[in-house]
Order: sequence, then C-alpha cells, then structure tokens
Amino acid sequence: MNISENVRRQILDNLIILGECFGTNGRAVDFVNRVAPYYKNISDLERHMDRFKDWTLDQLFYDELGLLSVDDKQFECFCTEYMNPVFVRNKRILDEYDEFYYEDLNPKCLKAINDGLELTDLEVVSDTDRKGFFRIRTKIALPSDPIKNIIFAANKTKPDIVVDNVLENSVKIVDAGDALVYDAGIPEQGLSWIELAKWYEKYEPEDTQNMLAERLLSSLDSPPEKLFFHAYCDFILKNGRDLPALIPQVYLYYDPKTRSERYGKPVFEHQRMDFMFVISREHRVVVEIDGIQHYADDKNISGTYYKCADVNRYAQMMKAHREMVLDGYDVYRIGGKELYVGSDGNEEPAKQVVFEFLEGLFKKYRVMP
Repeated sequence: MNISENVRRQILDNLIILGECFGTNGRAVDFVNRVAPYYKNISDLERHMDRFKDWTLDQLFYDELGLLSVDDKQFECFCTEYMNPVFVRNKRILDEYDEFYYEDLNPKCLKAINDGLELTDLEVVSDTDRKGFFRIRTKIALPSDPIKNIIFAANKTKPDIVVDNVLENSVKIVDAGDALVYDAGIPEQGLSWIELAKWYEKYEPEDTQNMLAERLLSSLDSPPEKLFFHAYCDFILKNGRDLPALIPQVYLYYDPKTRSERYGKPVFEHQRMDFMFVISREHRVVVEIDGIQHYADDKNISGTYYKCADVNRYAQMMKAHREMVLDGYDVYRIGGKELYVGSDGNEEPAKQVVFEFLEGLFKKYRVMP
C-alpha cells in the first residue's frame, strides 16, 4: 500500500472526532453504499448502526469496512465519497451568549483528510467538471499556466510565431507550417486519445483515428521513436482509447532563429520534445527517446569521423532536463538501445519495454486500474 496504516488511522480518527460522519440525520447504510461499495454485510449494518446503534464508528471503520487494509483505490474512494455533497454535516453548537448555531463541518472534514495525506503524494480537491464533488490527484510541481495551444507533429517546416502583445507576453501563431495546433482546451481528466481524435475530425472526418495515427507517425524520424508510437497504439487498443494521448514532436520552447544565426549558441538546446502526455490540466509528462546524439558528438580521428562520448553534450542534455522538471514537467528518458530491434526483426522485446513503461506510468497517475 502507498497510503500507510498510520496515515489512514490519522484520517479516520480525526473524522470520527469531528462527528456527523453519515451526514446530519443520515443513515449508515446510505453512507457505506457510497464510501465503501465493496461492503456486502448490509443487513447487519442496518441492524447495528441504524436501528440499535450498538456498533461504534471505530468498529464500523476498522473492523467492518477494514479501512486500514483495503487497497489504495478503495481508500481513495472513501476519502472522495466522504466529501460527496449528499452528506450535509451541520453540528449544533452553543455560543458564548447561550445561543445555538449550526457549523458546516465539511470544510474541517476536507482539511482532516488532506492533513492526513500530507505525507503522501495525494490530495483531495474539488472536481471542476462536477460541481460540489471531489477527486483525488497526485501532488507534484505544477506548471503555473494553463495550456492554450499544443504545437506538435511538425514534419519539416518550423512554425512562424510572433509576440502579439509585449506587455502581456502573449504569442500568436502566424503560420503553423506543417505542424498541428491543438487549441480546443484541456479537459479536467487530461487529453485522451479519444478527445484528440474528436478534435482531428475536422481534418479527417472519415476513419479519423487511423488517419490521426498515420499523421502523427509521419512526424517521427528514428526507428526507436516509431516503435514507441506503434507500441503505444497496440497498448491503447488493448487497454482502452480513453487513456492519455501520446503527442509526438511537441514544441515546449521556441526560438525563431536557427542555430547558425545564433553562432552555434542557441537559446534552447531542444525546442521539440519527442513525446508528451497531458495527464490532466495539472500534470504534463515528457518522454524522451535518447539516441547517441544526446551524449556523443562527431570527432575527426585521422580523417574519419566517429561518434564519441562528449561531456559537454551530456551536460547540455542534463541542464535541459533539469529546467523542464523545474518548469513542472515530469520527464522520463528511455535509451534508444532499449528499443533496438535486432537483425531477426523481432520487435516484441522492445515493445514489451514500452508496455511495461506505459502501464507503470498510467498506474502512477491513476488513469489506469
């Protein structure tokens, strides 16, 4: 379990102390059906909690629902459904003037849950797509600004971008060249393959998903990148096309001048990233497939050029990696050698590397069971 027993106990104990767990005048059966749908002993629950009230909340949470030992997904469900708007928790309080008033306990309940989760990488937040509801999310360094455009899958032509308001530091895409520009907004749950395909229908209304896959594949040059994309397609065919879209050749940085115009000292070593996932509005994942050019350079040895390890090239790559992480991106690097296909043409070992990576990635961000 990633959510430890101590964390769970702290949350449950504090919720019990606050009281009104079932909602004011609520029934235990209705509460448990929402927060612990796996629980089957409903008749005993109704008898002991709603009728005779001879079970304590400690017995219910710890013994009956087993909230210290259920898997993380079930405990996360408990935390988010505990804040379901059907549970109105008003506590009657006598003030210093002997007057009664009612205090809404739900803000304190949310604080108790998130205080307990403080030592984890999780937090419970409002679900902006469902007013009044809550969801669990992973806490990481977040990009400060929302995504407005995604410029991706350029083949040869560099986009023409200008600053159209210097005071507000906003940019305008004058000509995207042969790149695609996604500008339809990012759903709360991220940009899935299905959502990207819906957007692409304006270009290819027939057989859209296959045409989109072919268009994205055409922007890739190296065999390892193409294999990674093919493996991703196989993965979503098996596990669902509502998983995050794999977006290739994404411009994260942009310099209108070429390397030669900068006299060999570009502002950004890498402007386009190999791949990106938009997991949610807050979480952006960059995947780089590192070929030999990432850590080696051409060296002239007795009139013949060889690829040789270059500490300067490697340092540049590490600096760019570090800057992306500090900008709020999760960055994963895969060695091109891991995706190497031998002379026998068998792609399965390399694809298995991709399958294992994607499964681990999507489970980490809780977009896949």
